[in-house]
Amino acid sequence: MDAIVDLVVSREAPFHWCLEVTSEGGLVAEFPDEYNAPNNGGWDVNQFEDPQVVDAARRIAVSLDEAVKMERETKVLHLIGMRDPNSDGCVMSLSHPTFSGDYAFLSFMNPGGEFGHYALERNDSGWRVKERVFTGWW
Repeated sequence: MDAIVDLVVSREAPFHWCLEVTSEGGLVAEFPDEYNAPNNGGWDVNQFEDPQVVDAARRIAVSLDEAVKMERETKVLHLIGMRDPNSDGCVMSLSHPTFSGDYAFLSFMNPGGEFGHYALERNDSGWRVKERVFTGWW
């Protein structure tokens, strides 16, 4: 997990002073057509383009109800650095990676205001970013 967190943080906010790693998020196989949220709420497996990534995401997908429940129950698992005393929070946040074979999935929120998702692939030399999906601004 540390290598994945280091890789994503080095891309999103290498010099930021605070990072929260939250509990895992759930990928959703497909959002219903009537589900009205920006970018379908983000965790739809169809946000990814690579067929192998989509297949890996589908293998660990949960129902929309389960994903919403997981979101409500999100907890900070690790705090690295010091929280901003004015907001009692970190503006850099990653979800704990969710694994499917040689793929890992996680969400991010960076200090620049972007949030989205990563799909990473394990190879002989470690982890590499396979896809980064931007889903909105906070």
